[in-house]
Amino acid sequence: MPGTKGNLNRFKHGCSHLRIAGSKLPKGCMRAERIRNVLRSLLEAAVLARRDEIDVYHACLIQTAIRWETHSRLAARWLRLQYDQLSPADRLAYSREVASASTNRDRCLRALGIDRQAAGNLLDRLYSTAEPVLTPPSGNGDDHQDHQDTTAPAGQGGPI
Repeated sequence: MPGTKGNLNRFKHGCSHLRIAGSKLPKGCMRAERIRNVLRSLLEAAVLARRDEIDVYHACLIQTAIRWETHSRLAARWLRLQYDQLSPADRLAYSREVASASTNRDRCLRALGIDRQAAGNLLDRLYSTAEPVLTPPSGNGDDHQDHQDTTAPAGQGGPI
């Protein structure tokens, strides 16, 4: 039996095949992987706030948005780490990749029906100076509800 209406557990319980698995990121990219997971949770919650469930189409759109965000973060990381070794043309190519990935991510957000204000709030939470993390379940028996977002102190997450 699925979870209660409007609850993320309704999507996850018995329907885990709809949540498309991502790939592991290269060594040293744990922060990008954590942010990717937080973004997935934020997008799933935003879609569930607008709809009663996440169907296959919306699950694929969420996955695509996450892949574009990951692509953007990896390109920005590699640009930052190898800046001195890159030619100006290579620097511009990495910068273009970051901008292109962000544009494509925003197209996915529009396709998901997330309006500008909601998208701004999601991205503000994601890009805040403190690293977004999810709190562990409270242990009081209502673990079926979404976990609450908190923020860790800035500087605790390390480089992307």
